[in-house]
Amino acid sequence: MLPVNKSVACIYAYSFLFMPATGIYNKEFVSEHEEIIKDSHIYFIGYIPFLEFGRINKNGNRYTLDFLCGGKEDTIHLEIPREIQVSQHNGNYFIQKGSKKSNILELLIELCIHEHQTFDVKYIGKSYGSLGSRNAIDRLKKHETLQQLSIENSMSDTHQLAVLLLEVANNMPRFMVCNAHKKESEFKTKLDGVIDIKNASSQESLISLFEAAFIKYFKPEFNKFFKEKFPSKDQELLKALYDNHIDNLIAEINIDGLPYKLKSAVVEPQIKHAAKFRLNLEKENDLIWYML
Repeated sequence: MLPVNKSVACIYAYSFLFMPATGIYNKEFVSEHEEIIKDSHIYFIGYIPFLEFGRINKNGNRYTLDFLCGGKEDTIHLEIPREIQVSQHNGNYFIQKGSKKSNILELLIELCIHEHQTFDVKYIGKSYGSLGSRNAIDRLKKHETLQQLSIENSMSDTHQLAVLLLEVANNMPRFMVCNAHKKESEFKTKLDGVIDIKNASSQESLISLFEAAFIKYFKPEFNKFFKEKFPSKDQELLKALYDNHIDNLIAEINIDGLPYKLKSAVVEPQIKHAAKFRLNLEKENDLIWYML
C-alpha cells in the first residue's frame, strides 16, 4: 500500500463584530468599531433570543434560576459542593473562596447566557466593491432581506434581529495530510505553504468562497444560491483550487470570544464551525475526514 497524500486548503474568519440590526444606522457605534468594520466583507443576518430572568431558588446545596428564553420558560441549575462556604446577604447568596466573593445569581446568569445565547442564521451575504472599498455595513444599509426581516421582527417580544460581521483572512493555508504508517488512525499533517493569492485566488475570491461555503453549510432560509450546488467544477470561484490540485476545502469560524452559538434549521448551536468539502470526487477522499 502506497502512502496517501491529500491537500487541504483552508479559509477562515479571524475577527468579528456582533450588533443589533439597528446598530448599522448608529453613527457613533459604527465610528467606534470602524477598524473592524472597514475590512469586514461577510455578514450574517439572524435572530437572537431575548433573555428574561426570574427568581433564584435554593434547595439544600442546589440553586436554580427560572428564566424566559425567546418566550419559553426554562430553568438552569447550579450545585455547590458542600465543602464550599456559602453566605447570604440582603437576599443574595455568595460563594467565598479566599478573598474572592462570587454572587451565585450572577454565576447562574452567566451559565444561562453561555448556554442559551444563540444566533439563528437566516441570511449570509458579502460586500466587497472595487478593491475592497465596500464593507458589510455599506451593503446592509440598503439590504432588502434585512428590511424584510426587520418588518417581520418588529412586533416580536421574544427575539431581536442581529448582524454578525466577519473579517476573512486574505491568505489561504494549504496543508498536506499523509498516511505515513499505512494505518487509517495514524497521520502526519504539515503546512504545505500558502497559496499565492495573485496566482491562485484574490481576496475577493476568498470572501466569495467563504460566503458560498457557509451558505451550503448553514442553508439559511433566505439564501437562494449555493445552498445545493456547491462545490461544483463548473463554478468559476473554485477554478483556482482545481488549478492548484486541491482535494479538499475547509471554511472555518473558530474565533475566541464569539458570544453566540451559531445555528440554523440544519445546524445545531455551536461556537465553532467548520464547513468541509471534497473537491476531487474522482479520487478516494475518505482518509481526509479522520484528520478534520
